[in-house]
Amino acid sequence: MVPLAEEGRLDGPVVDLVLKGYLTSLKRLRVGTLILGCTHYPLFKRAIKRVMGDEVSLVDSAETTAAAVEDALLREGLLRTHGRGGIKCYATDIPRHFNRLSGLFFGERLGRAARVTLGDAA
Repeated sequence: MVPLAEEGRLDGPVVDLVLKGYLTSLKRLRVGTLILGCTHYPLFKRAIKRVMGDEVSLVDSAETTAAAVEDALLREGLLRTHGRGGIKCYATDIPRHFNRLSGLFFGERLGRAARVTLGDAA
């Protein structure tokens, strides 16, 4: 699903075919809830609902994560309560790629990301 999302292919016959391949066995089991555990999966909510049916609940891990971050910022006194804050973006991959995709994930482009290399954690 990730390559489809990153190509901007979020709906249509190809997406439906791929989703049916992944979800048919779960639909047969009559699962009641699907957890969208990847950052890309919420982009496919409408298509997943179409394949699985309205009786299946979707849990968006991004919404849960955002709420947890908001709670932590509030608890630490770091939550901005007025005005618009600034965003600095960093990418470990190709920044141009990130810049293009940010519009899909955030509904607006976030500005130019700077490339960073992470040090060895060991």
